[in-house]
Amino acid sequence: MRRTAIVRVITDWARLGVPRHLHRKVLRALYEAYWRQKTGSPSTTAVSMSGFREARDWATSPDTDRPRLIDIVGAGHHQPHPLLTVVAKEPDTGWPVAGPLWTYVTRTLPLRERLLLALQTFDRGDYPHTRRLLTTCSHPKTVARWLPYSLPWAYGSTASPVPADGGNASLPPTTPTPHPEP
Repeated sequence: MRRTAIVRVITDWARLGVPRHLHRKVLRALYEAYWRQKTGSPSTTAVSMSGFREARDWATSPDTDRPRLIDIVGAGHHQPHPLLTVVAKEPDTGWPVAGPLWTYVTRTLPLRERLLLALQTFDRGDYPHTRRLLTTCSHPKTVARWLPYSLPWAYGSTASPVPADGGNASLPPTTPTPHPEP
């Protein structure tokens, strides 16, 4: 379960296209949530730090039977072997992105990153998660204001997606609202 949990966290992060690096602290928290979900353990169950380290060491070391499944690149960012993301998307062998990652991105990412992620999920046809991400914006005008800046950038424009005022002028304050697990 430990090895599966760490590989899935890192693979799901890449599949989802979270617009930031996956560093060890966030990886550890998500690993715990994935492990609890896989084992059916309550959220109060302690997760072994040595188990996390062992699973991470296993995934980042090649073996005679397999390549390195996880790479640690630039400043501790974790990245899956490219074939893992392909396998994860396959109908017969794949899996959906787990609930703990959706919870993390809807509660943690700033507005701009949630909107970019919502555009990506919409583009993939994942409308329930697009809706979930967009409804974390407390005011519809916030979404309407950011979309013109986000769309060109999300689709390859080199222009900055951030308006000159940082996107905050005359906007109501936004506070993510909690959403139940899907």
